[in-house]
Amino acid sequence: MKYFPSVSSIINIIQVTNNQGVSFNVRVLNKGDKYGLEFKLTHNDTEPVIEFYDTEYAHTEFGQFASSYYAETLAESKNDGLMLYGGSSKWVIDGNAWQQVLGIARLITTQKKGKF
Repeated sequence: MKYFPSVSSIINIIQVTNNQGVSFNVRVLNKGDKYGLEFKLTHNDTEPVIEFYDTEYAHTEFGQFASSYYAETLAESKNDGLMLYGGSSKWVIDGNAWQQVLGIARLITTQKKGKF
């Protein structure tokens, strides 16, 4: 029997930098993980979520929360990037940062479907 560690044990948080030089902590949120204001909520869904935090602002240990998406939603994307918040032109995941996030989302989705 082959053993493949869960994605969450391999990847929990990575840092990516967009084409404007803005860095984001990208966190994979799995069932049972804490999230939300002061991390008092528990993610009870079996679907993994990918969260984005702007590292410029230390509102939490990961930075300022910007947005979150289900991993499967990102994995199915045909776009060249992701606008995290329309009110801020710098809150975008593009270029190499987008390729990294897309790769993680696809890995999570592939593993979840048992194709790993």
